[in-house]
Amino acid sequence: MSTAVEAHRSGWTPIPIQSSGKRPAVVGWTKLKFETEDEVTEQFTQWYEEGHTNVGVLLGERSSNLVDVDLDHPAVNRLKRHFLPPTDMVTGRPGNAASHYWYQVEEGTLPLSRRHMMPDGAMAVEFRSNKAQTLLPPSTHPSGEQYMWHGAEFAKPTQINGQLLATQVALLALGTVLIDTWPTQGGRHEAYLALAGGMLRNTDGSVHPFWERNLPVLISALADATHDDDGTDTRIKEVMGTTLRRIRTGDTVQGFGRLGEIIGKDHARQARVLAREVESAAGHKACQNQGLDHDAKPATPSPHADDAVAETLNAADPEEDYAAVRARFPLLDLAPLVDPARPPRRWLWADVVPEGEHVSFIAPAGEGKSMQTLGLGVCAARGDRSFIGRPLNLPECNRVLYIDMENSEDDFAERLPALGVTPANVQQLMDRLLVLHLPMLAGLDTPDGAEQLRLILDAYGFGAGDLLILDSTQRVTDGEENSNDTMRRLYKLTSTELKRRGLTVIRTDNTGHVGENGKGKRARGASGKRDDVGMSWTLTWENRKQCRTRPETPRLYTMENLKRRAGAGGASDRFSYRWLKDGAGRLRFEPTNTPTLGDRKTRLRDVLEELGLSPDTGYRKCWEAVKAERDRAVNAGEDFPERITAKLVEEVQTERRTLAAFSSEEVEE
Repeated sequence: MSTAVEAHRSGWTPIPIQSSGKRPAVVGWTKLKFETEDEVTEQFTQWYEEGHTNVGVLLGERSSNLVDVDLDHPAVNRLKRHFLPPTDMVTGRPGNAASHYWYQVEEGTLPLSRRHMMPDGAMAVEFRSNKAQTLLPPSTHPSGEQYMWHGAEFAKPTQINGQLLATQVALLALGTVLIDTWPTQGGRHEAYLALAGGMLRNTDGSVHPFWERNLPVLISALADATHDDDGTDTRIKEVMGTTLRRIRTGDTVQGFGRLGEIIGKDHARQARVLAREVESAAGHKACQNQGLDHDAKPATPSPHADDAVAETLNAADPEEDYAAVRARFPLLDLAPLVDPARPPRRWLWADVVPEGEHVSFIAPAGEGKSMQTLGLGVCAARGDRSFIGRPLNLPECNRVLYIDMENSEDDFAERLPALGVTPANVQQLMDRLLVLHLPMLAGLDTPDGAEQLRLILDAYGFGAGDLLILDSTQRVTDGEENSNDTMRRLYKLTSTELKRRGLTVIRTDNTGHVGENGKGKRARGASGKRDDVGMSWTLTWENRKQCRTRPETPRLYTMENLKRRAGAGGASDRFSYRWLKDGAGRLRFEPTNTPTLGDRKTRLRDVLEELGLSPDTGYRKCWEAVKAERDRAVNAGEDFPERITAKLVEEVQTERRTLAAFSSEEVEE
């Protein structure tokens, strides 16, 4: 109780946290505000009685620009004094002492929250700001350890410019990745030269102005933390002097390729990423030709601007060139992939959407795919544990970005309440569900569009484990919809980058309406639409006609996977469900075991294939063979699909012929 009151006196917003946990205990915690101490006392007394005994503080604007630098990785401790400004407010716990450094950011300089990662995906350093929270002592960590103060309780945090602090935190993360595998004996000098070459040299041969000013700080920290025998000043003078001289005279310098051979490719690769994060935090705008991954002598600019590899193959030392190529195109390590201890595939939505994969939902216009996809996004962001009866798992630290290119604000105004979104919970939902509505976004199959999406993801802090929904494919591309070239450009420019970032992606796409000839069960346009997704699910509204004549009838749907990558796992490629509305008009998606028309067709196709009847076989002959097989199965006491009729046999044979013809067309392409 006293912790919450003291936090309020300090100008911060205390929030209730679940006992022995880190999760806020109330809805809308990012909007909490207390006017008086009495209000704090009364409210926290109630929460305490409900079992919520931990207390956190809401960071950022609602707490006088209070921010927290969370030091997660053990290697951070070797460098933190070199990069973090002194502050009297420090907290931690026995298992991770002095791991939270608190600061008050100057008005108008509050940065966004940012997570800086290690090569293995573990957190190195986290900068926590707006809409984030951190536990205060004496709260209890999930491990059972109690948080404690390092120094005076509620000491005054250091006031600092936010951009400067964010830059120093990013530098700390970069140093942490480097020092994690930095050579302790022998090879140090080469490591420093390779680091300097990679950081100081632009691809156009010029000296990188930002790192010319700031690299000495990083070198000094590494030299001091590793107890370099040559001393920090000598190391800086040798490394900076040698590298700058060679760049300015046009000589070859080593870079990240060589650094990867010394400290490991993964660490060198992540160092490049973090170097860009440092520049971004500092507000440094890179020139178009700037790069941090060339281990080569400056070359005459290639007439083919995209052919970066060709540009690197002009140095005097071929081995330097090959090292650059190996750094740019590293080999996949297969050993961890066959390790029996490797965790199983993770699913965002069990058996439907694998984590980190790209999945398409396809259906005719007006079928309801946008409503269902929005429902999935809302449920995931809300923390629901299931959707249509299947487990749903979006970790607390991850969010949903919904890029909508089709629907109006009125559409959202109708759909969100139907999905259970109310004025009371919408603010909490907005913490994890971000919607870009009809953005002026260039096609993602163009370099401009791909770059714009990268900037959006960076600006809003989206990365590994987050969910990106694109509604719809044809609205986020500029090229001809029926062209495979459009989809190849989309894959090359955008999809590969999203996969590298570890985002889970759902794309909606249109088909033609399903007619009597069976057409319309695939994505409209090029077959390339299916080539870059791991799964492609069709949504079929089974009782459309009945619902039109009797609007009160619950909609019956089937989802069927038309494509699954080999080894992708999953329990079933088809399932059925209903859209139901409760008395308040809220929509529920509930699974059903009742065989749908699609289920019966699937079972009939299996029977026809087992009987050896080809798609070209006449439907009358098929019907006679099916009846004979049904009689045999009944007499033998075996199961046989229900409700198989002559009309259904005719429809299925028509669909089989259409699909066979379509497959033949794809082979010819």
